[in-house]
Amino acid sequence: LFTCYTELLNSPSLVIQKVDPNVPKKWTKSVTKKGDKVNFPKPGTKVKVSYTGWLPGAAPDGTDLQFDSSNNGKKDVPIVFNAGKGNVIQGWDEALMEMSVGETAILTIEPEAAYGAKGKPPVIPENATLKFELTLVGLL
Repeated sequence: LFTCYTELLNSPSLVIQKVDPNVPKKWTKSVTKKGDKVNFPKPGTKVKVSYTGWLPGAAPDGTDLQFDSSNNGKKDVPIVFNAGKGNVIQGWDEALMEMSVGETAILTIEPEAAYGAKGKPPVIPENATLKFELTLVGLL
């Protein structure tokens, strides 16, 4: 085992990437309901997610303005997609990798990890910070 490890370390094709803990994420997550702490998605895993999205402080009275939800008022219809593959905004992709099945969290996502400088007119203005409640309903 030691010989294999030494050969690997001396291999010219070995690439080691350092993760810099000093580089801040472009999103924050506050868990409101713990998940099972066992079943976490990996990049490419098909996930089922319930969500509601708000523009913080954008309502006329200064409260958060809801702009989208998987709940149509009568029933929640979770969306299904492959996580970690760029099918959703970066903040979702990254946060979901840290969520376990059943977990609900509030995400606050900076523009750089959402829709950026251009936004997504007419709903999301340019340079908008977004707030979401996400529930990882399941892995498929």
